[in-house]
Amino acid sequence: MLRRGIWFAGDVPTDRMTELARKAEQAGLDSVWMADGYYARDPLVSLAAVATATERVMLGTSVLNPYTRHPAALAMAFATLDELSAGRAVIGIGSGAQHQVADQMGYDGSRPLTAVREAIDVLEQLAAGKEVRYEGKVVTARGARLVIRGARPLPIYVGAVGPKMLQLAGRRGAGAFVPQTSPEFVRQAVQDVAAGAVEAGRDPADVDIAAMVLLAVADDEQAAQRIVGPLLGVLMLAPEAERILAGNGLDPGLADRLRAAFASGGVREVAAAVTPEMIDTLSIAGPPELCRAKLQALVDAGVTHPVVSMLGRSSEAAFEVLNAIDDPR
Repeated sequence: MLRRGIWFAGDVPTDRMTELARKAEQAGLDSVWMADGYYARDPLVSLAAVATATERVMLGTSVLNPYTRHPAALAMAFATLDELSAGRAVIGIGSGAQHQVADQMGYDGSRPLTAVREAIDVLEQLAAGKEVRYEGKVVTARGARLVIRGARPLPIYVGAVGPKMLQLAGRRGAGAFVPQTSPEFVRQAVQDVAAGAVEAGRDPADVDIAAMVLLAVADDEQAAQRIVGPLLGVLMLAPEAERILAGNGLDPGLADRLRAAFASGGVREVAAAVTPEMIDTLSIAGPPELCRAKLQALVDAGVTHPVVSMLGRSSEAAFEVLNAIDDPR
């Protein structure tokens, strides 16, 4: 079943987020996701606001990391969100932006795959009502137990770019959450997720493939591309940018050029350094029919849950594009 959702980078005021989330639900969309964009608006607080303004959409993070928020703290927060939203919370977890986790905050961001796997171990045990005693290589829990009555095991989506993390999503996750992407990357990601699922004795079709899509709908294609450029450039400052670029058939050396541009002139310079090829490959920008066709290509490649930003002409235009996609399955 094809799901459709929207996401926020944390740069939109909370009242605007809740308004757009309400409109998305009214338009028939299925999910609302919040990025953990340091140092923007907190995703869990924002989702709590959205929970009170909506009734049906699933509420997820894209994604939180197990370094700055211990899995026991994550379990507590998500159980509370699930209670507040009457059972709509989804845990999105990944290794996080290492330049912020390690370089800026001073956490040891090493062993990302191990950290995410161990976090899932702890989250699952806590959700099952167990007292958790866990001595991992990254995560430690010494007698943690949730005391929230009615807490339930929640769907866990694994934010993933590399093959090993995608395979972990296939083995353990309800879904994989992939960042800026192209059909080329999606086809390989689907294979990696399927390999993990088969290894665990699961049906690969049971693993949702959610994709974070930068979308700007505007009649003027060049104007739409200018809209997505700044956010795309900022997202490509992350340490995994080289892997994202290479996985989508782009020059990984672009990442260092973007970092240098940001260091010298901030967002304005990094936006100017984003190439047309990057915008064409890693985002969707232009008139409605072009956007629909490019989203359809992602779905045909294996995305089962496109999750779009709403940059551009209007939120209604984004909803219309999403709802025009055909489910090939």
